Amino acid sequence: MLANTHQGQWYDNYCGPATLVMALGMRGIWNHDQGTFARWVGITPNNGGTGVDAMNKQLNDESGGFTHIRENLPYTPTSADVTLFKNRLKSDTDLGASLVGNSMEVYNGPHLVGHPNKTNTIYHWVPFQGYDGDWAAYLDSATTVWSSVPARSGMPNSTLVTIMGGRGYNW
Repeated sequence: MLANTHQGQWYDNYCGPATLVMALGMRGIWNHDQGTFARWVGITPNNGGTGVDAMNKQLNDESGGFTHIRENLPYTPTSADVTLFKNRLKSDTDLGASLVGNSMEVYNGPHLVGHPNKTNTIYHWVPFQGYDGDWAAYLDSATTVWSSVPARSGMPNSTLVTIMGGRGYNW
């Protein structure tokens, strides 16, 4: 299990910058804050979200030599996608790096722990802290957005991959 580097996001749309700070912090890299990363990924308070290319670029620019690769997932992931995620999460964690997930929470679909079931889709970044068999632990910066969200949670890999379906992860 990697270090618990939880931070609440500074603004409602800062899950990407908060995820960058937490994921890099798990590697012991504390060079920048959420505001710096927000500028670099091109967002301002409550305006815009962190794109997949911007996330991957910042992870690679700042990770101290660990190369992150973007994995796109189909809208309806398969069992092979779940197995691949599990293996990559284990590999990254064992190397001391956080896999970073990009969730898409749809109305009446599975949600990250504590996230509301809203009629509009929730897009959200989270850094993974580790694994335990078919479960994965992640940190969630939305503690400052919804009081129902715990700082750290765990879920079955199959549920998490479903939540990331249509988006993906960086490993």
